[in-house]
Amino acid sequence: MNVVRFRGLCLALIICCWSWSYGFSQTIPFFITGSGYVPGGYFSLTPFVPIDHNTESGWGIKIGHHTGEGGFQLTAPPNMSTLSVDFSSSRPYHFVSSDDPRNVLACNYGVITGDLPASQPGTATFHSIDSGADPDSPLDDTFIISFLAEFRPALDDCSGKFHKSRLKNGSFMMLALSKPVKIDLANGIVVNANTPGAPIAYSWYGLGTLTFKWPFGLF
Repeated sequence: MNVVRFRGLCLALIICCWSWSYGFSQTIPFFITGSGYVPGGYFSLTPFVPIDHNTESGWGIKIGHHTGEGGFQLTAPPNMSTLSVDFSSSRPYHFVSSDDPRNVLACNYGVITGDLPASQPGTATFHSIDSGADPDSPLDDTFIISFLAEFRPALDDCSGKFHKSRLKNGSFMMLALSKPVKIDLANGIVVNANTPGAPIAYSWYGLGTLTFKWPFGLF
């Protein structure tokens, strides 16, 4: 090894150690998309009733192809005049790498307490897709629901390349869109519009940043 190359390697090592000791960090752009289901076939309109949901297939920066699972809940009664409601995760959502299941990015969403709180609860809005529906009975319509929430890392649940010794922080906004649903007021639930009791499908898209301790954002 020649002297110039040796000095270069030494300098790189010194910079790495110095950056690590002083807590330098690196923020990278983050994008994620996927689709999945509410497998139970409904979710409750009663606040704080946890409902499981999953990612059947997805892709994201740094995590690649993945699956996922977690839970959500409404955090307030629905506003029937605006057809909207606040929500949050009921437990951390786990995005699990398909290539290496040891790499898990766990996140809370819409949770406004804790070490890395969201700026506000998530908001779900019901959008009617019925043309010529009876305006006097809007809750009988068929809807698509948009769910918008800020995701923040749940560091204690993260592992692999997202372990809390590597990942420091992060925030990304996720927009989820459901397939058509109906409101079953008699039972206080939302169900699949085409086949009540069948899983409710959705897709989602997220964009934001993740902050790693240097140099773990590089790989």
